[in-house]
Amino acid sequence: MGGCRGAKELFNSFALVSYFSGPLLKFLDGLRCELVHECEGNAHLTVLPPRPLVCSPDEAWKELKSRLSEFQPFRVELADVEVFPTTQVIYLGLKSGNAELARLHQTLNAGRCQFQEPFPFHPLWRGIFRTIKCPPQPNSRLADGASLNSRATS
Repeated sequence: MGGCRGAKELFNSFALVSYFSGPLLKFLDGLRCELVHECEGNAHLTVLPPRPLVCSPDEAWKELKSRLSEFQPFRVELADVEVFPTTQVIYLGLKSGNAELARLHQTLNAGRCQFQEPFPFHPLWRGIFRTIKCPPQPNSRLADGASLNSRATS
């Protein structure tokens, strides 16, 4: 499973994401395809990045549902296009919802779903994955309208 990040196929790997629909999803997926033609999947908000499980997926889901019951829906607003300097991954930062998403991640990254992630958790809208080998093409929507801001975190 090469995908757009060159990741190897993962077995017994579990992640929790929130997919969106409608015009925003269509726009973000279109933008991603413009940047990374071979990238599959829909843009999403990552709550728990991929991790191995120490239990069955059903047991993990049961534990997560129990913890999720203490959360109410919250608003998330997208911000600027940014780049992680270490991995050169392009993503959209969040204008609002950061604190709620960080709390959600902290609560869910426990018990059977706990995992020491390779990078600190950073609330963001994933889906525009790209290892930058060259700047965006001049006619791409990224070059036309979005600013690239480098982040200090990985």
